[in-house]
Amino acid sequence: MNNAIKNILIPLDFTRKNEKFLNIAAAMANRHGAKVHVLNVVPYSLLGTGSASSGKFFFHGNAMIESAEKQLATFKMVMSQITNEDVIAQHAIGSVATEVLKYSNQKNIDLILMPVQYPKRRPGFISSNTYEIIANSAVPVITIPENFNKEKFEKILFPIRNVKAVEDKLQSVIPIAKKNKANVRLVAIDAFERNSNIRKLEDKVQLLGEKLSNSKIAAIKEDLRVSLEPHSDILALGDQNNSDLIAVNVSTKKSFTQLFKNNFTENIVYKSKRPVFFFRNEEDATPAQEYVAMPYPMMPV
Repeated sequence: MNNAIKNILIPLDFTRKNEKFLNIAAAMANRHGAKVHVLNVVPYSLLGTGSASSGKFFFHGNAMIESAEKQLATFKMVMSQITNEDVIAQHAIGSVATEVLKYSNQKNIDLILMPVQYPKRRPGFISSNTYEIIANSAVPVITIPENFNKEKFEKILFPIRNVKAVEDKLQSVIPIAKKNKANVRLVAIDAFERNSNIRKLEDKVQLLGEKLSNSKIAAIKEDLRVSLEPHSDILALGDQNNSDLIAVNVSTKKSFTQLFKNNFTENIVYKSKRPVFFFRNEEDATPAQEYVAMPYPMMPV
């Protein structure tokens, strides 16, 4: 499987200027020799807004699109000056998450790199655009908190949980580890209520350690941890080891009793102070999800 990073997508809304992120993105593109795609999405909901003045009503739609085009042109110019790679800038109109994911699929994007204003609380009962992109992206997503200022990921924390596609996640992390000359810290974390096969997790640590060694990447193995809140322990380990990047598998499942609580991925998204590499694995649909996904849902007979 080829996990080379040749096309990086950066969704931007221009609500804040973040020179640190600009430098991080440029450094990453230069290390991987990747083309940079910058996408700004103007939400449909904002195009119909306007203001009244002198007895007239002025729609903001055209002004917003013109502003987006100017800011994209400026961003492209600045990015082109600090990266050796091609920079493509484009804007779209629609749902932010939908347009980002559509662009990612159409342009064969290998990685989505997103600046985020976290940690902070989940935005009420709705999901953020960041979470919706992470939960549905076919390619890995890296989030960069606005206060993070390192341009290299030299210390990577790699939690190993009892979920699917942990080995696939490693294959996607290896190119990043190589380009950053990073060490990868492997730690198995067993959720207390899962009653997992501990030996199986320990064997997986050994297997992944060998794969890293074969790729000439330094691996650090930690003892298995049993956790009541895996996300809390993972974030604490990241802080404890001053990790530059935390690599997690996306888990979006939650029971009906947890509908208004954060799932594992939401907790990581909204609480991490460090960059996070999110790898989405295909999860089996629950009966409720399959029911909602029907073209014409019907009540069970």
